[in-house]
Amino acid sequence: EEIERVTSKYGLETFGEAGDPFNPHIHEAVVTEATDEYEPDTVIQEIRSGYRLGDKLIRPALVKVSTRK
Repeated sequence: EEIERVTSKYGLETFGEAGDPFNPHIHEAVVTEATDEYEPDTVIQEIRSGYRLGDKLIRPALVKVSTRK
């Protein structure tokens, strides 16, 4: 999309994809789920993308995180 092309040109990055390790400094866990499919403390679903500009956090990603069964 045009907006993504323009924002990436200025260094705005999105994050919060499934499979990423949970990091409380950039992710906000709004839901947890006990599962054997993922290692504990792994993002299993992105609810809302997070944004950062260089090293600066603009908005944390809202995510669902795995826990041990």
